[in-house]
Amino acid sequence: MSASFKDTAGREWSIRMTIGLAAKLKNEAGFDFVSVLNDPQKAYELIGQLYEDLDKFPKVIHMATGMEISLDEFMEAMDGEVIADAFEALDQSFTNFYRPGKREQIARWKEQLKQGLENQQDLIMEELDQKMQEGFPNLLKEAVSEQISGK
Repeated sequence: MSASFKDTAGREWSIRMTIGLAAKLKNEAGFDFVSVLNDPQKAYELIGQLYEDLDKFPKVIHMATGMEISLDEFMEAMDGEVIADAFEALDQSFTNFYRPGKREQIARWKEQLKQGLENQQDLIMEELDQKMQEGFPNLLKEAVSEQISGK
């Protein structure tokens, strides 16, 4: 089962994780997907590292999709949304690689992780909102006072 995404030019690309693709990515991109194929936790740690490496991420995605366009052309068609969608496709292709029972376990684990991250983001946003409401009027008063006093 493959997972897909579209670039900014509207081209649709699919990723299907296989042992062969994992070996190719290890040999050609230096990301050892082979050693993590039987360990979902390590696989997702590796995917997370890859997502943070914007030099290698497009190269890996380019290889993983078997694109018939140049890497430069593909990179020109990648913006933040495409990167996120490509990451999701890579993530989904890893989930699809595992046998059905394991896929369900991984899906539950990812959903729990996603919910935890969303809850954490909500707490951070609430805290920032509160600080802005409390602090912004004071910052504004200080800025006006400095302008008036000529500092």
